[in-house]
Amino acid sequence: MQWPDYYPENCPPKEAEPASGTVYRLVRHNPPQAKDFLSTWEEFPGRFPEPTIKNSGVSVYTDP
Repeated sequence: MQWPDYYPENCPPKEAEPASGTVYRLVRHNPPQAKDFLSTWEEFPGRFPEPTIKNSGVSVYTDP
């Protein structure tokens, strides 16, 4: 899988496994748009001094 160039070293970690199943995400648009799935690092440029594992991902939920 191709990961973004800005991902910090070891992100995702080597032990990470592909996800499966249904997940939910709060979005601003209906239907959802690509910008509804930006990482925190992408959505808020300049907010953090550097990308980290926590701000490089996207939060999802397993329950609606």
